[in-house]
Amino acid sequence: PPLVADAGLNGSAQALASQYAQTNVAPTKPQGLAQMKLSAGYATFAETFSGWRNNAADAVGLLTPATKAGVAVAYNPTSSYGIYWVLVLGN
Repeated sequence: PPLVADAGLNGSAQALASQYAQTNVAPTKPQGLAQMKLSAGYATFAETFSGWRNNAADAVGLLTPATKAGVAVAYNPTSSYGIYWVLVLGN
């Protein structure tokens, strides 16, 4: 079945993206999530998703069985990458 956007997972993704942008340190996957994908430096979600899809290890993770998804972006102009993306998958 297709993934469904989930407000709770969007909130989790936003908290993780904000943490990532502020600390410049990749967060660890919280318990209860089926998958988490991180990216930094891409200007758009399309570029970010293409980066995951074109990386063998990330592409496998995108196939994780899940029913819900959350996505978020955070911006920190003084950080190394500026833009930080988080995708979380759950059930």
